[in-house]
Amino acid sequence: MRFFNKFILVYILFVSCQSQDDILEIQPLPDRINTENYEEFILIQIEDQQFVFGADRKNQDRKNLGAELVVRSSSVGVLYHSLIFWGGIDNVDFRELQRLGGTIEEFLGEGIYKTGREKESNCDYFDFGVSWYSHYNTEEVGYLKVSFWDGKTLEGNFDIMVHNSLNQSQSKNITGEFKFKIE
Repeated sequence: MRFFNKFILVYILFVSCQSQDDILEIQPLPDRINTENYEEFILIQIEDQQFVFGADRKNQDRKNLGAELVVRSSSVGVLYHSLIFWGGIDNVDFRELQRLGGTIEEFLGEGIYKTGREKESNCDYFDFGVSWYSHYNTEEVGYLKVSFWDGKTLEGNFDIMVHNSLNQSQSKNITGEFKFKIE
């Protein structure tokens, strides 16, 4: 009898789970832009929009995409590296610029670097005349994650909150991935 009761209970749970799935509408994730053909890129997602800043194998317009390590000195004379990266699209016809850039102060290779209030690492986003920054005095914390670093190639992802420079109550969440060659 116990077996029969357990069977009935499992059957009821199974049927109830199936009926709940019929009610819920599961939205598919947006298709990710394919970056396999890019030697270097920044892939950005803002709300439901995706776009890529990239230089393909032919190295087209490399000045609008890149990263470099810069040697800096602390206030007490200790040397350290900062990683600076950028990607952009210029629309010369309309004199508009769309750009994402950032700095990781004290770059140590693979790891997670936080952005936001009182953090030294930061990101900025320029969207057709409006400037957005991650370092305003807000509670939100974002991150830049370097998942691969071999001294020449840098790969990772990010999830940052940026605020409008003219109205800090306006914010955007920007997520994405990157891959750079450091020369």
